[in-house]
Amino acid sequence: MSLSERYITKIEGRIKAVTTWYTKAGDQIENVVLVRDEFDEYKGNFSSSKKDKLGLEITARGKLIVKTDKATQKKLEKEVAKYAKLFKKSKVGLVYKYSLYNSDKTKIKLVVEWQTSAGNNLERIVLLGDEFDEYQGYFKASKKKQKQGNNGLPISIAL
Repeated sequence: MSLSERYITKIEGRIKAVTTWYTKAGDQIENVVLVRDEFDEYKGNFSSSKKDKLGLEITARGKLIVKTDKATQKKLEKEVAKYAKLFKKSKVGLVYKYSLYNSDKTKIKLVVEWQTSAGNNLERIVLLGDEFDEYQGYFKASKKKQKQGNNGLPISIAL
């Protein structure tokens, strides 16, 4: 199975990508709508073959994207490395991928990758800034812990 992009249409914070899946059974056209977030990234999902599941994720970046500076990136990498050590015993890897500012630089989007025996998953953590240039957020808690009211593991950096 392979994928080809046919055309892209951009309208009011959304991108419609028309793609073609080439399979042994024949070509299948699929429309994917990517929605823009406050960090100028567009995110959407392909259709899933399983009911009530999300398909493969697709992400595109806009022209107005603001990457975090090198000092902030280094601090975030260091913070993620601390958590990676915690999960190493459980045979779960945690890797820093990238980080972005929103246009006002009041929030940071931290993207990390979880590496497990079941596969790799990206997690996006929004770190909220305060007047003291401290940014705080949470790793996503498990579904069971979310039902119990747990936000997840806290993560914070001071700039």
